[in-house]
Amino acid sequence: MHDHTNTWGISTEAFLGCYVAAATGAVVIALVIRGVGLRKPTPELRTLTPPEMGVPTSDERAVRAAVADFESAAHSACQGRHGSGSSPSRCSTYASTVSCGG
Repeated sequence: MHDHTNTWGISTEAFLGCYVAAATGAVVIALVIRGVGLRKPTPELRTLTPPEMGVPTSDERAVRAAVADFESAAHSACQGRHGSGSSPSRCSTYASTVSCGG
């Protein structure tokens, strides 16, 4: 018949001994892995761009942020080429991507 004092066919003492040894080994391995991980320098975190910040919320926000960033960069480049006194009408943001307007 089946002996209720045995676990998986081995004695209770042998099972507990193996269980404690395996649990102790797992804790030691976890502590070693953690110690190695703490010794490594953490990489510098960079600031996310507006399109990257928009991605988790919705695709539309990411696209709008990317377009706004693109238009801002194009407008800044155009202002640098025409001087700070040029009017926005002389340098449309879409024309600036090709030839920087007027």
